Amino acid sequence: MNSVFDDSKKLCLVSGEVIPLTPYLNMIFEVEDLRVAFPVIVSRCGMIYLEPSTTVPHSARTFSWIHSQKEMFETHIDQFQDMLLIYLGQCLNFIRRNCPEAVPTVDANLCMALFNMLESLFLLYLPDITMDETKPSQTKLDDMGECLDHLIIFSILWSLGATTNVEGKLAFNYFLLGLIKENNPELLDNSDAVEVNVDEEQEKDYNQDEEGDGDQSEKAQQQDLPREPTPMKKKREIQPAPNKGSLPPNSKIPT
Repeated sequence: MNSVFDDSKKLCLVSGEVIPLTPYLNMIFEVEDLRVAFPVIVSRCGMIYLEPSTTVPHSARTFSWIHSQKEMFETHIDQFQDMLLIYLGQCLNFIRRNCPEAVPTVDANLCMALFNMLESLFLLYLPDITMDETKPSQTKLDDMGECLDHLIIFSILWSLGATTNVEGKLAFNYFLLGLIKENNPELLDNSDAVEVNVDEEQEKDYNQDEEGDGDQSEKAQQQDLPREPTPMKKKREIQPAPNKGSLPPNSKIPT
């Protein structure tokens, strides 16, 4: 490869074949990194840096993720698309302009964090493999449709808004509330819209202890914690082990 950039402009292949290049030929290389590149090659090439947001914008990632959910939640694809296209782009732009980050991130990381959180929340609505279901039941799909907007807002808060400091989180909170009032005011005006129905069986299992009886929340409240700190016990001194072949202390050598 080094011979290509010399004045001779000859490409030497591994087979031993030499291909002369015409003066009107331009070559473009797309590499992942420069781990095995010679400095002379780098110095003779014009490097072009492409921002990840321009090569693969968040809209393309959003459509790709929505397509991956189509098999299970086909009836809610339009709802996915409408909510994410309204909120995702505007939230990313606000974070980049107004929310400082201790550890810089890129839009692709924040988008994947959002999608991963949504997938974790969708586990409740997946088919029950114990019942030999291949697709979610209509009851699960109806329940999901009622709270889908809230799940998306919740995931946006805890993924996109999780990388900034306290001031940035407050600013992002007010910005997101403004978007909700502008696009989905029913999420704030209707008190029933923000109520989440919890399965009674799941709530019962959560409160019970390992034996299956009792309420963990009540037991936690009944615990009495000492007001004064407990003094630490004095550490026992450890004697060093004797060297191999040596005698223990205060021992006499037999005569």
